[in-house]
Amino acid sequence: MRKGKKLGALILRIVLLLLLLANVTVICLEMIKGPESLEDVPYALLSVEGSSMEPGYHDGDGILVWQVPFSKLQTGDVIVFVQDGGLVTHEIVDIQGGVITAKGTANDIEDEPVTEANYRAKVICRIPGMGMLQSVWESPVAVVVLIILLALLIFGKDIFNRIYDRFS
Repeated sequence: MRKGKKLGALILRIVLLLLLLANVTVICLEMIKGPESLEDVPYALLSVEGSSMEPGYHDGDGILVWQVPFSKLQTGDVIVFVQDGGLVTHEIVDIQGGVITAKGTANDIEDEPVTEANYRAKVICRIPGMGMLQSVWESPVAVVVLIILLALLIFGKDIFNRIYDRFS
């Protein structure tokens, strides 16, 4: 039974570490390449900026997006696409002939047509307030501290147990 728990804990740590590395990769790609970075990864955590999607999505909320094929999108889905060089998160109001019409739920006018070329991902879920952590990524010192804290969260018990065993 003890070996099963250790194996489960090891698998959980590996999964958490892989997720951490994937998210750091997405953030670094976003900083380097901009909105085009979502073409390189299947999912990403992004931050909502602005109030065009009120009341469902608020400024500072986080969103988990996944690269769902363009052909699988439906009216009512919330998507991320490139418009005017930046990422936009709006709801699909119509799909006709491979062209999507989207708009923010708080907006009166529709966006420019969305095609497969400027579509990036579908919003899977909203994480209230998570986007405020994005400001942490703007400081290299904060990034290093956060990575160390996450590593301690994942591997801390083993590290502290070894230190305790060594000095007791």
